[in-house]
Amino acid sequence: MLEIRQMIYRQNTETTIENFVKSYALKTYVDPRFQRKKVWKDSSKIGFRTSVIENTIANPIILVSVESCIEKAEITKNQLDLDYFTKVKERNFKYISIDGNNRTNYCLDSWSVVDKENMKPDEEIFFRERQIPLTIFRSCSRADMHLIAIRTNKGIAWNKQEDRNAIFGYVSDFIRDLSVDLSKSNTTQLISGLNQNRMQDDELYAMMLAYHQHPSTNISVASLKSLYERKSIDNEKEFKTIISAWETIVKNMGTNKIKIDKSLVMNLFVFLYEIYHNTGRKLNEKTVSEFSKTYIELEGKRLMEIDSWKNNLRYAPKKLKEKSDRIITDFIPYIDEYFIKLDNKRLFSIDDKIKMYQQSKGIVKRLDGTEVKMDLLQVLNGDLVHADHVDPYTFGGETTIENGQLLLKEDNLKKSDKV
Repeated sequence: MLEIRQMIYRQNTETTIENFVKSYALKTYVDPRFQRKKVWKDSSKIGFRTSVIENTIANPIILVSVESCIEKAEITKNQLDLDYFTKVKERNFKYISIDGNNRTNYCLDSWSVVDKENMKPDEEIFFRERQIPLTIFRSCSRADMHLIAIRTNKGIAWNKQEDRNAIFGYVSDFIRDLSVDLSKSNTTQLISGLNQNRMQDDELYAMMLAYHQHPSTNISVASLKSLYERKSIDNEKEFKTIISAWETIVKNMGTNKIKIDKSLVMNLFVFLYEIYHNTGRKLNEKTVSEFSKTYIELEGKRLMEIDSWKNNLRYAPKKLKEKSDRIITDFIPYIDEYFIKLDNKRLFSIDDKIKMYQQSKGIVKRLDGTEVKMDLLQVLNGDLVHADHVDPYTFGGETTIENGQLLLKEDNLKKSDKV
């Protein structure tokens, strides 16, 4: 049965490029949830300019009115929408771009360099005589905006990943944020063959998350779409731990000027996942350089000795289990050298705390070298005192009385994993 959505209002109009820049473009927020990255080449720019001058432009630039969306959020008592649109307004934006980011950027760039007082005839026509179509939606929710973005670009312009990016949900935001963080740290830039303008980096990280959520031999288009439609991420903390180790290794490989392609990093992630998830081992970050060197040496041997390996590497999301099994087999002699076996017991129990209290006779040492005398009930108060690993758990420290100590909560939160 078709779901009837609340009324959304749409205004179709036309405006000159000059007025569009002054009245709309400079006041428009480009949200990556709805707009792909800049992808226009010179040929696209020339085509757009020509279509405006010849008055053959058909597709409108699509915006959403921020003020009207705030009013709707207040009426419907949608606090998340209200927070989102209010923050956009506080940044002095009146509109949000849904479609037409490349056209808008071209208009802005062209207007910034043209001599406004002495325009050439074709410039006068482009900026001040011809009009372009503009559609403004009003009274939208964020979910409405995602739907408009997807339907506007269905079957045209967007690739599969750009389409998935517009899906409204937790996973879409998670992948986008991860992609931004890895780009800011210059990790993504180390991977050759990734067209960030077409969100191929987002797609790669989505494939990694898809494998983590449901390990399978092949990552299909359907499985990625299903991933983006999920409401949450299973064992998100584990995924972040693995992706952090993966990032550290990729950066190390980059410093050694090794060619890093999509298949290499995808296989690396799958390998790290299988080791962490199935054997309870975590990368020893103190041996990252040695690990990277060994991993690359073994990869070179596979390329030399296995005829099908090079062909398999052409398809990053295919035959993942087969490739992972071979990498793990090759790495068996080095597992204990580069990975730490994590203790299955992560947290100290109340009984452990009592034994630590008895051994220390109620003395809790501070990070600054001073000591505090406490009674048993104070020690058992988790808001006051923590049981801490002397040798950090993340470096393989065991959860035993011998490796435990009492620390004030504030000191434990200050303490890093470094011994």
